[in-house]
Amino acid sequence: MFTRCYLCLGWVLAILVVGLGPLATAKAQADLPALGSPPLYSAEQQRLLGQAWLRQFRQQAQVHYDPLVQDYSETLLKRLSSYTPMTATQLQLLVVAHRQLNAFAVPGQIIGIHSGLFTFAPTEAEFASVLAHELGHLSQEHFVRRLQQAQANQGLQIASVLAGIALSAAGEPQAGIAAMSSGQAAGIQQSLSYSRLHEQEADRIGLETLAAAGFDPEAMPKMFTRLQQHMHLQGEQGFEFLRTHPLSESRIADTQNHAAQVQNEQQNRPKSALLAGWQLPTLSPYALMRARILVALEGGAEVASARLQSEAPDLAEQKAHLQTYIQALAALPTQATAAIQGLQALLKQYPEDLNLQTSLAEAYFHAQNYPAAEQILSQLLALAPNYYPALWWYGRTLMQTDPTKAYPIWQALSRQRPQDPHIWYQTAEAAGLAGDTLGVHQARAEYFQLHGRWQQAFKHLQLAQQISTQASTQAALAQRIRSLQVLQTQMQALLDGL
Repeated sequence: MFTRCYLCLGWVLAILVVGLGPLATAKAQADLPALGSPPLYSAEQQRLLGQAWLRQFRQQAQVHYDPLVQDYSETLLKRLSSYTPMTATQLQLLVVAHRQLNAFAVPGQIIGIHSGLFTFAPTEAEFASVLAHELGHLSQEHFVRRLQQAQANQGLQIASVLAGIALSAAGEPQAGIAAMSSGQAAGIQQSLSYSRLHEQEADRIGLETLAAAGFDPEAMPKMFTRLQQHMHLQGEQGFEFLRTHPLSESRIADTQNHAAQVQNEQQNRPKSALLAGWQLPTLSPYALMRARILVALEGGAEVASARLQSEAPDLAEQKAHLQTYIQALAALPTQATAAIQGLQALLKQYPEDLNLQTSLAEAYFHAQNYPAAEQILSQLLALAPNYYPALWWYGRTLMQTDPTKAYPIWQALSRQRPQDPHIWYQTAEAAGLAGDTLGVHQARAEYFQLHGRWQQAFKHLQLAQQISTQASTQAALAQRIRSLQVLQTQMQALLDGL
């Protein structure tokens, strides 16, 4: 797969990593579902399956939650998905805090990436090729088809498999394997040949998506070649997934040929108006996000600066400014004054750069200069009222200065992003600071149910009922308890029935 396919994960996750060898065998082709055959699971069942998995995953994974990185990744995913049958508003994207290269796609339109993907892909196009590939898996429902075959052939227990997948996707492959029996792992490996067709299909769909979105389709075979070169230098020890799923020459050749074909088809077509806004005088958004990830993973500027100097030749003119940004990030939070000075210098060169403006507000926040942070963020939001990173830092800043103003911001964000547990966590904090105990319990209930901690969620809703004095609120709380009970039952029934 274009994925980190561990021995026990090959059939079930469209996890982006690397190759499954030569193209599929005749038997694998014979195993494909007949055209026009009804899907194994409805769209609603797939959504429930994905949400059940997501709740298990959140209990195992450490998420890298940086509002700038999250917003950038979601915006890029939306840009790509607009050229697929996927509905952008239903997509969920996770950034896992792990230095390993990895990405995955799960039913219910869930895509995850490890933060290590930013460090491995030196260009935005190569990074985008990974997301485009995963969108290809989702659009073709590869997870569901693989699940259907594995159940038919091996009678696998989906609950334990999902637990293993959650651990492995979180960066704990050995724990993931341990969650399954040896018989399950062996049965899963038997289905790997089937997934080779899926990889070829996702590669080709991803290439077309990449080109339609305005990226160079050659980025995908470049990504494959880069992986192959690293394998030759480091051996399979550097990439555990290569032990069972080596990257094949035929797969690289296939993507190179198809990329050339797609490029020829695209070169005479006018560029989409969607791309017009990407020509602003700003630092490369991808390079900025990559810098943030590198500093976070390495804990300082030295390694991040060295990586930047040796890579990304297309950013030669910006490298000095990106070095300044890296130094500013590395200075936070303890040397915020130095960070502020560096960011102010950058903004003289790029005064319209939203990422730099938000970063400066972040630096002022860490310097506890909340009025300065608030001024920058309020000006930003006057120009871009829905800019999520600014809303996030504006809410955090007001929690320090005026919680009664911060609370409505987090309430609004919780309505905009109801599936984001980080928003509910901050909403609960803001409610507490604003003196709304009822709101604390309601927000904590949502936080816990999104982690699959149902008893804690029900406990907080019941505590909210005890202190509520309004009949309408009592009715709303009772309805929320019932709806969560139904959701829990539906998820469990789906897992038990698989």
